Parts: sequence; structure tokens; C-alpha cells
Amino acid sequence: MKHLFMILIFIPLMATAQYKFQPLPVGLMFISGASKGTADFLQFHYTGNSKFWNPDLSWQNKWKNGDPSQGEKFPGSSTIFVTFTDGWHLMNSANKYTAIAALTIQIGGIKKPFKYYLLDFLTYSAAYSAGFVMTYEVIFKNK
Repeated sequence: MKHLFMILIFIPLMATAQYKFQPLPVGLMFISGASKGTADFLQFHYTGNSKFWNPDLSWQNKWKNGDPSQGEKFPGSSTIFVTFTDGWHLMNSANKYTAIAALTIQIGGIKKPFKYYLLDFLTYSAAYSAGFVMTYEVIFKNK
């Protein structure tokens, strides 16, 4: 909990030092970190019986009748659409796409002095870490 508190204190400090603060990329990086924390929790600590969230069971969701020898449950369920078959893939996809979106928005933003790009990097890193810590060490702690 103290890690989350420290990170949340530093995000506004770094954000106010930015050339032009953009809350959307910071929010997306927070969601990215939270998604990664949730995916790691599912992979290493999940104990429920949910067919969608439990990685011990959910891997079967992409296969017809849960059996890889019977082929895909629907076209692309083990490749391009695997994101929608289980919680672990969904959270890892959310992690990836929100980080890409945040960077795309930032890169397409205004031109600024180099030192502000470094501050952006620190701010986004802190937001990502805050999201991860919030899910992995606070919400899912002791589960």
C-alpha cells in the first residue's frame, strides 16, 4: 500500500512539470499497468473456478468442447480473436493496446523540448506502476 501511495504522490508532481499535461495518455498508462497487474494475478495467484478468469480452466475456451484436437471453438479463437476467450488474454491485450494508444497520442502531440519527453516518460512509468501496484498489491493482495 505504501508503494501505491508514493507513486500516486509523484504522478501529479511530475505531471505539473510537463510542457503540456495530457491526462489521456497518463490514464491509459494507468489502465495498462492495472491490466498487467490483473493478468499477473490471474497467472500466479487465481484460485477461483471461473471458466473465463481461471487460467487453469480458461485455456480450454478457445477449443471446441475444450479439446485442442477438435480444433478452434470459432474461426480465429486460438489466434487473432484469442483476446476474447479468457481473462488472461483479455488483460494482456488491454495492457498492450492501452500502452500503444498512450504512446501514439503522445507522439502525435505537440513538439516540445527534449527534457519534457523525459518527464513524460517518468510520468507514464509512474502511472503504469501505480496501476500495476493497485491491482497486484492492493486489490488482489491476500487472495
